[in-house]
Amino acid sequence: MDFLKVAEVVTDLAPFLGLDAVNDQDRLFLYLSMAQSRAWKSGSYKGFMREATLKIKSLGGRNFVMTPHGYNVLMGLNINGNPKKIFESYFSWHHNGPGSITNEAKLRYADCVLEYRESPTLLSADLLDNKKDFKVAVLARNALDTGVEIQLTGLDIHGQPVHTSIPTQPAVAAGMSAMSTVYGAPVQLAANKLVLIDNIHWLSLESLTKPITHGDVDFYMVYRDCVEHIATITPFQTKSLYRIYEIPTSSCRCGNVEALVKIGEPTRIVNSSQFLIIDDFEALLALVMSIDETFTKKDVASGQNYASLGVASLAAELNSSRAPSIKPMQVLGMDEEINTTPIGY
Repeated sequence: MDFLKVAEVVTDLAPFLGLDAVNDQDRLFLYLSMAQSRAWKSGSYKGFMREATLKIKSLGGRNFVMTPHGYNVLMGLNINGNPKKIFESYFSWHHNGPGSITNEAKLRYADCVLEYRESPTLLSADLLDNKKDFKVAVLARNALDTGVEIQLTGLDIHGQPVHTSIPTQPAVAAGMSAMSTVYGAPVQLAANKLVLIDNIHWLSLESLTKPITHGDVDFYMVYRDCVEHIATITPFQTKSLYRIYEIPTSSCRCGNVEALVKIGEPTRIVNSSQFLIIDDFEALLALVMSIDETFTKKDVASGQNYASLGVASLAAELNSSRAPSIKPMQVLGMDEEINTTPIGY
């Protein structure tokens, strides 16, 4: 399917809202961001779900799976032909739970999948058995992003938040050396070249953020004996976000598993070349008008009506795109006797 492009819909949407496609572009972008977020939260519609084969990654005697880029919500997982239940990792802390089933038992006795909290990296350091400190290196894939500043936050080897001293702009302009302290570590990108943050030894990363860029930006953990890719932020993304899933160590006979995944939470619309997660204009129009009625005109009831109309349109589109299902039995009437004996018996 082809999702709608922002540039294609802004001009068509503006007249319905009494806005100008050029002068009111920022407001239209905000409406579109809120509308597709509402669609994403309301359910799973056409294009929201896909099947995928996930590769198993083993670290420290534990098995993890990584969802495809853009589809980071695991809805179902099948291991060796058997579907598995998915639990949030905190379920082990209920009133009669063991407290932890990872460090001691390695998930051997629980035949389920554990969903961990959101992480800025593919595998956060606190999920690994080793607690080694590491450095971080950053790579910009597009030469036009040279000099763009990105931001990393996290804890150092002493468990303290990382702060960096940088020259203040007024001092730099005056040729002075006055410094100010900022939270995290700002880094300037260099095209096609790894930029190593050599003066900070990290224990964990809390966030990786950047402005809009021309190309992807890659992040690497640099250990004393190896380098590992930990994250990629695409051009219109401003932060790195992954969901981590751990699977039983004893139930995998091959190197991958089958999964059903949902599209990730949509990012904010900031550019006309972005794509929406919706491909039905009628549904999009209704959802945008619901945002306008609710938050601009302060008419909650009218906004709710438009929201219901938009969600119903998405559901109708989904049903229309599905293959017809055949019922196994047709009931003709209360007095009709239905023969359910299979043919051949």
